[in-house]
Amino acid sequence: MFQTLTSSFPSVYECAKQIDDYIFKKFNYTFNDEEILYLMLHINRLCAREDCYQ
Repeated sequence: MFQTLTSSFPSVYECAKQIDDYIFKKFNYTFNDEEILYLMLHINRLCAREDCYQ
């Protein structure tokens, strides 16, 4: 599922990685793939609701 979502929504993956980088710099914690997937699902839901994909 992680590979499918990252290839289908590369901009959402990039956004999640930027959040991961910020959390690492601020709290010295790195998300694992499951946490990034969870974050991607929520980012995608927000983008769909706000119509970001136009």
